[in-house]
Amino acid sequence: MRGFMMNAMEMQFPMVPTVYEPKELRALVISDAHVNGKQLNSLGEWLRAKRPSYDVVLLLGNIANMVNKFRNDYYAENEAIRQLDDTIKFLGDCIEKPIFYIPGNTEPTGTYNFTVEIPDSVNLHKRAVQLDEGLAIIGLGGAMPIKKEDKEILEGYPYSSEEEFSKDLAACIEAATKTFGPTTSFLLLTHVGPEEAGTAEIYLGKDQVNGGCKGLAELLKSNKIIGHVHGHSALAEGLTKPFGPSIPVVNPGGLVAGRFGEISLKRGTDGIWKVGDVQLRNLN
Repeated sequence: MRGFMMNAMEMQFPMVPTVYEPKELRALVISDAHVNGKQLNSLGEWLRAKRPSYDVVLLLGNIANMVNKFRNDYYAENEAIRQLDDTIKFLGDCIEKPIFYIPGNTEPTGTYNFTVEIPDSVNLHKRAVQLDEGLAIIGLGGAMPIKKEDKEILEGYPYSSEEEFSKDLAACIEAATKTFGPTTSFLLLTHVGPEEAGTAEIYLGKDQVNGGCKGLAELLKSNKIIGHVHGHSALAEGLTKPFGPSIPVVNPGGLVAGRFGEISLKRGTDGIWKVGDVQLRNLN
């Protein structure tokens, strides 16, 4: 029998890329409810009437109504816990899907140090969770004070400066990348938005100020962040792309004003996840 043997070092085969099955995940995104029972009930009616399909629910903070001067008050803390718990239970009854939340600057104190856990939900503050192969979400709650002409016009918690917030966020992204690997794409959830985005504008009576963080920009542009979803600015809902077309920044608006959002995350045949369709809803 005639034949030949080729040295393995001489054999060259073209690399065939893995072809992935396209996939889509859909998220209901809610922020800044501030215990508005009327709007929450309206959302429940909308969900029951429309019967939309979601894979996950994302809450971006300021669901409860704690204020800083009462943070050491036992009764105020328990009332804020009840507010958050009731909202999550209500949403869980409407949509039987996983609920992830980050605290804003008005949540119970225990949600920032993990001494309080709300049933049937995951507190994503300073945490990351894998949603699917190659896709994870990173969360960092809280906000820093907002100042105008060096005067504080909106209190923050638990951060006293942008530097503190940015330092924690950088640590979260670094830890998530080490945990899930460099090929994983991340959707970032924070309560405050980036200063460069119009979605971070806050309206306080006659005052209009930017409530965003300067340090977010470099972190978004230098990591595998495929999108950034934030709240805090209840009347500045929108979709913007200040850092380029591949990193959409989305603020669903505040449920206190009847606003919420829907976001799809899509995986292509190349296995790369991207933000797909974004719908901004208004119940009013």
